[in-house]
Amino acid sequence: MASDADTDLCPGGPSFRAQRFAAQFAIWATRIWVAAVKRHESPSPMLDQAFAAAGAAPALPHLHGLLRTLATAASRQIDIRCPNCTSVSPDEAALIQLIDAFQRGAFGEAAMLLSDWLPPAAVRLAIDQASALAAALAEADLGMSMRDASTARAGGAPAALRLH
Repeated sequence: MASDADTDLCPGGPSFRAQRFAAQFAIWATRIWVAAVKRHESPSPMLDQAFAAAGAAPALPHLHGLLRTLATAASRQIDIRCPNCTSVSPDEAALIQLIDAFQRGAFGEAAMLLSDWLPPAAVRLAIDQASALAAALAEADLGMSMRDASTARAGGAPAALRLH
């Protein structure tokens, strides 16, 4: 459970709670994955249960693959907030936009989003992982769409997969 101290540290941005369930689920899973990896723990036990409960178990290996690629090959730091944060970072919004782009068949848009984080060779690897993730989430009726129009990406480089 989030303490006041946890949520007081959250930077601004679109409200996490204002997002569709599918977007909340993908952001939450990413936050759990990053937090566990930063603690040198496996994110699998909690994520296995959550993805199974959501009917999205086939999507989980693709999430792991995409996040491993981002964590090891990112050309800049990627702002992933703590699991209790009440706002969505520009990079978390871009992750949802990425999944949404693949779900809509907008492959050029998806590649552009990935190229903001990764060098060209890593983009080619991440495209397959992100595309498979998007397809598996769509199969589980977890279509992406950000509700808040203020999710436009801010300039500058935030602090690779950091927690505040």
